[in-house]
Amino acid sequence: MAVYAIGDIHGCYKQLVRLIELIPKSKKDTFVFLGDYVDKGKKSKDVIDYLIDLSKKYTCVFLRGNHELLMMNACSGKQKFSLWHSRGGKRTLKSYGIKKKKNWVEQIDKSHWEFIEKTLPCFEYKDFIFVHAGLKKGVPLQEQSELDLIWRKYFSPEKYEKGKIVICGHTVRKSGKIANYGHTICIDTNAYGGKFLSCLNVKTGEFFQVKRKSKVRKGILIMDKKEPKLMKKSG
Repeated sequence: MAVYAIGDIHGCYKQLVRLIELIPKSKKDTFVFLGDYVDKGKKSKDVIDYLIDLSKKYTCVFLRGNHELLMMNACSGKQKFSLWHSRGGKRTLKSYGIKKKKNWVEQIDKSHWEFIEKTLPCFEYKDFIFVHAGLKKGVPLQEQSELDLIWRKYFSPEKYEKGKIVICGHTVRKSGKIANYGHTICIDTNAYGGKFLSCLNVKTGEFFQVKRKSKVRKGILIMDKKEPKLMKKSG
């Protein structure tokens, strides 16, 4: 059984579909999505539709990103709506065909709200901890704050716990390269910014990346190095 982690999607629907097609998967596999499905990109609605459908065929774990949180908070007032709208929510609304702000909540599919509301703060599997942003060293998993789990940027993360590897997104790697610290691996590889949407097989270190126009990059992470070794390039 493989466990695949997928980085921040941000409405990049075509890259998501191509990435899932690329992965050698079976019904026994688990997919862990690290959050930020919506905002910035053009196809947030299509992304959520696709993920809901995928979860009917495979075991999927959906984590909460700061953009899901922003979208949820936007329901509670004009100020929070304006914050979300200015940080990518405008394109999310457009993906739903919503032109007027009035009653926008009701115009989004109920199943999509249920999907967003059920997203998890983190997920632990054997020696791996999956989280959107990161973890604060010395704090038990159940006591981690929303700030650390969802919001804080981890440009140089500390080792969280001996024997555990943290898989995260959020802190965008503008180069499109996976950031591998050994104890922490960040796979937000700037899909919306024109680089790659990434998937990592956490058991084997094998990774798959898809860029716009379906350019593909594959490789295997050397777990004790700061940069992945590319085993194969194509496209």
